[in-house]
This record gives sequence, structure tokens and C-alpha cells, in this order.
Amino acid sequence: MPFDDDMECRDDGLPLSRSDAASRFFDNCLAALHRLRTPEKQRRWYVKHVEDFIRAQNGRKIKTLLEAVVEVCLDVPGRRPGLRGWQFGQRVDAIRILFCGLVDSAVCREVDWEFWQRSAGAGACRSAWLRVSGFPLSRE
Repeated sequence: MPFDDDMECRDDGLPLSRSDAASRFFDNCLAALHRLRTPEKQRRWYVKHVEDFIRAQNGRKIKTLLEAVVEVCLDVPGRRPGLRGWQFGQRVDAIRILFCGLVDSAVCREVDWEFWQRSAGAGACRSAWLRVSGFPLSRE
């Protein structure tokens, strides 16, 4: 197995398998949601939004994605008929947490998160929740 600069290692120094790395990533995701005081029954939906987003990237590394790719991934589902504003707002928040809390990426600062929350019609409530948590709400 070729070594990758981004590859994580187990405690014994051996590289993590893909399933181990994915499991650790989602454990970190759940820990972030816990720190943000996300209600427990909602956490699985945030994780599902993150999983769906990652799956849609077809193997591209999340750290290498550009603002435009993220915005397309927000725009297309945002136009889906029957999607409620709070559901879309939850997706925006989940992807924001991914880029601003779990992945070291410039996308955190480049995406206009406030615009996407306003588009969801759920901005006031959710944005206030994340503002208290210290997550960036707009380009800084």
C-alpha cells in the first residue's frame, strides 16, 4: 500500500484501513456535533448530510474541493421540490461543520454560509446556534 502524506496511522504506527479512517472521521464528526450541543436525535441527520456530500464527490479528497464545487452541491439539492427550508438549512450547517470544524480547508472562509442559510429560510435560528458555537458564518 503506498503511503500518503494525509494518511492517518493507528497507535502502533501502521496505516489505518479505509474503513478505520472512515470510522474515525465519523467519530470525530459526532464528537464535533456533541461539542456544538446538537440535540442527540438530530446528530444522525447531520452525519447523513455529510455522508451524502462525501459520496457525491466520487472519491475526490474533501480537502482539495473548491468553493464552486461546494456551492453546486448546495444549489442542486436546494432546488429539490418538497425539501423544507429547515432540512436544507440542516444540510448547509452539516457541510459548514465539515469544512469549518473537521477539515482544514479554505472553503470554510470562501463559501458565503449566510447566503445559503438565507436561501434555506432557516437562517436566523440555525445561524445563531452556530454563531454561539464559534463557527464562521460568512467570509472573513
